[in-house]
Amino acid sequence: MSGGGKRGTGRRAKLPGLPTEKQLVAEERKQTTSGIEIMHYAPDGFEEIRNATLEDCARLKDCPGITWINVDDIRDTSTVRSLAALFGLHPLTTEDIGNPAQRPKAENFEQYLFFALKMLTYDDATHSILNENVSVVLGDRWVVSFQEREGDVLDPVRDRIRSGKGRLRSEGADYLAYAIMDSVVDEYFVVLEKLGDHIEEIDEQILAVPDRTHMKELHR
Repeated sequence: MSGGGKRGTGRRAKLPGLPTEKQLVAEERKQTTSGIEIMHYAPDGFEEIRNATLEDCARLKDCPGITWINVDDIRDTSTVRSLAALFGLHPLTTEDIGNPAQRPKAENFEQYLFFALKMLTYDDATHSILNENVSVVLGDRWVVSFQEREGDVLDPVRDRIRSGKGRLRSEGADYLAYAIMDSVVDEYFVVLEKLGDHIEEIDEQILAVPDRTHMKELHR
């Protein structure tokens, strides 16, 4: 599997399958939401498709540049299986992707690497920690990620692709996979900080006005 791609030289090269503009407004589809989002990019531009189709995935899979396909509902087994077939995923990988109870792991297959990890977010309204499985499949020029449901912590990665700032658009698919997983792990620290703040708040309430309700909340 190839490593990070070379940095751009500043000369704009037209790549088949990629827009030539430095930035493009995301293509909005009027069809029913599919749960598939695609970001396809190179140093000099990017293409973003929301509510993408399987045909879009097949079209961009082998185009020059890097392709990131994100699926935000693993309950859509038809889409998961179709993408698994398109990218040549092993049946065991497909099974792991569709398993919400899958433990974090990393596996090396002949044509791709597979990673499973937990994505944590903090619910400010209920002061609870939400978690879901995220699967990341890394190929030579593509990354496919699968989530249990809509909503994630990956907007920083998307913003870096859109803006062209930093190394991301000049590097390979391996760097994209790293950026995705790094964003997931970074959110762990956000969750810990918010949880710590809430515990301190309860401590202060207990000291000010001792109450059994506060004690239950602290040990919840």
